[in-house]
Amino acid sequence: MPFFFDLTSLIPKIERNPFEPVIVRDAVPEVNLETDEEIPAEPIIDTGLPIPSHYDFDMMRAMVQDPFRLYVYWQLRENPFEKLKKIFPANSINTFKMVIKLVDESNNIAVINNAPYSREYWFSVFPDRTYRVEIGLRSEFYGYIKLLSTQPVTTRAEGRRTRLTKSRNIGLPPMII
Repeated sequence: MPFFFDLTSLIPKIERNPFEPVIVRDAVPEVNLETDEEIPAEPIIDTGLPIPSHYDFDMMRAMVQDPFRLYVYWQLRENPFEKLKKIFPANSINTFKMVIKLVDESNNIAVINNAPYSREYWFSVFPDRTYRVEIGLRSEFYGYIKLLSTQPVTTRAEGRRTRLTKSRNIGLPPMII
């Protein structure tokens, strides 16, 4: 005959309806309202100065992402069209457009595109060449006026070349007979 244990004494007895939600009463902290101390509403967090929308200098940088991509960003201190008003007749200002010029210094080739308002641009380029980027104003009547230029940057050759790969002996070991 099997031997059974009676485990009902280990199960706690339920003294409430199991279908009612459980309500836990929060303990209310005692606050002494008669004190003269002022408690700050929230901690003070120093976030520093706000980040400016632009800086007070002209800047243009080019960065190579990989052998096929070139990233350029720039910032102009002043609106260049305001300076054009001082130099050219008022009716000819509308003929100027902001352009960005990619100069391939390896092959002496230049490509001109309309400059975006975002002050940054991605170029598709070729590997193992030196590039320089300019931003300027272009008019069909007055030509091209250069405003800013980047430093020359060189895209690396396609694939990785290291000293290790040249000296590494890849092959089967000599057979010993």
